[in-house]
Amino acid sequence: MKIDLGTHLRAARKDAELSQKQVSERAECDRSHLSDLEWNKQAPKLDLFFRLCKALGLLPSNLVQKIEVAADPAWRTPRTAALKGDSMIKMKSEGQKNMGRKSPRL
Repeated sequence: MKIDLGTHLRAARKDAELSQKQVSERAECDRSHLSDLEWNKQAPKLDLFFRLCKALGLLPSNLVQKIEVAADPAWRTPRTAALKGDSMIKMKSEGQKNMGRKSPRL
């Protein structure tokens, strides 16, 4: 399983319409280090990960869930579906079809 933190960091930065310089200043790290993180050349230490999330206006747990689902779709839950923007209505209607039956355990 490949963990692709860099792609998610870069996407979050672009969604926030921030430059690498702006994020690196807010997170108190070098811009070149942020670039290396976005290209998966390095992995951040936990404290830097939290600072980057704060600089991007994200909860660290939300970013981790997006990475989990991208790495292994079997981890998909209604909560992570909402994070990806999937329709909860479809999931609810599928759940209603299974009413009265036990769900299989994973």
